[in-house]
Amino acid sequence: AVEKNPGLSGFRHEIVFDESVLQFVSAQKSDELSSGTLVVNEEQADQGQITLLWYNPSDYQNDSRLYVLTFKILDEAPAGDYPIELNFNDNDNRNALGEQILFLHENGTVVIVDYLPGDVTGDKDINAKDIVLLAQFVSGQSVSLNESQKKAADVNQDGIVDVADVILLSQWLVEQV
Repeated sequence: AVEKNPGLSGFRHEIVFDESVLQFVSAQKSDELSSGTLVVNEEQADQGQITLLWYNPSDYQNDSRLYVLTFKILDEAPAGDYPIELNFNDNDNRNALGEQILFLHENGTVVIVDYLPGDVTGDKDINAKDIVLLAQFVSGQSVSLNESQKKAADVNQDGIVDVADVILLSQWLVEQV
């Protein structure tokens, strides 16, 4: 997201990703960036790179997201952390007067896990069976969970399986009914 936007009229950004685990699907202007034209060059997507060019005759001055990227995780992708890098040169971000706009940015990461948070039973479905097993485990009943089940049981991802996870999973299940 852009913060403290002094006015932006065009940018050219290269997005680099691991094509062995991610497949580029689409890039779209964010809902907030309603004006201007976004050009997506995906000719090198199969090599892990796309280029985005956006331009507008006048400055866009709101603080917001600029675009939304969508990737598909390939079926054979192993669990792990995979960076999404945003690259650009100083000349690649300009205002309507043609002046350089300096950007500070943070790269992103796609985290692929081999479990589904909340799926304590490991059956690829989150339901009442999961909350029962989680409650039994947290209450100290003699049920055992393997490492993958313990990761899935840590619903809030704080590193501890406790009553907070039971509450969060129960809230999620109520919302699904």
